[in-house]
Amino acid sequence: MREERLELELRKAGQLAGLLGEALPGEPAAELRRLASEDRRQAKEELVALVMRNGKVVYKHLEELCANDMPARAAANRLRMGWLKERQDSWLGRGKGHP
Repeated sequence: MREERLELELRKAGQLAGLLGEALPGEPAAELRRLASEDRRQAKEELVALVMRNGKVVYKHLEELCANDMPARAAANRLRMGWLKERQDSWLGRGKGHP
């Protein structure tokens, strides 16, 4: 729970906006701002993402998490980090089809 609370504090402070940085070519800057704003709102409400077995992402209040939620919570973290890495690789020119 301590790690989850720390993550919420980082998200409240705008962590996603910092990780996203500037819009990539063809990427609407307004959409990035919307994503970052939505992430901050969810963090302020203490909502965390869970990826269910069917692949659907749902949100749950931090205080409602239980041990059974941890695999779905870990899957949500992997999904977020994978998306950010893919976006960064694209920015660096290492996207699909690049060595």
